[in-house]
Amino acid sequence: MGRTAQRLVDEAALHLNGEGARASSTVEDHVHSLVVRDLRSRELGERNASLASSVPAAAGARMCGVPTISRFFGIVIAMYFDDHGPAHFHARHAEGGAKVRIDTLEVIESSLGRRQLRFVLAWAELHQDELSENWRRARAGETLQQVEPLR
Repeated sequence: MGRTAQRLVDEAALHLNGEGARASSTVEDHVHSLVVRDLRSRELGERNASLASSVPAAAGARMCGVPTISRFFGIVIAMYFDDHGPAHFHARHAEGGAKVRIDTLEVIESSLGRRQLRFVLAWAELHQDELSENWRRARAGETLQQVEPLR
């Protein structure tokens, strides 16, 4: 068992009996399985990151059936083919998401932070015509065009 795993076992033992005595084999097994699971998930994360970086941009433009039309500052802009009116787009970020009308740039709903939402609205104002065209294309079942990211 590595030093990190052993330290976790010792901390668990200290927590369980308050004396620092060596933990029982069940606690040791449990901590060991947690450490192994953490290491495996890190390996998978690194493997997935390297796979994602090797995917051509055109293939990555439509992830999981959602057409992605732009990416910037950790924000992904998408437009669904089967979405209902009014014309709008979706913005997703690790901290939340937003839905924004294209014609008025009104925020329909949002759980994005203020900074991310400002980026999204600034980008949308610059590319409002392209967004309208992509909405038309989506309704017609046509391929959506990539939109220049915010820089």
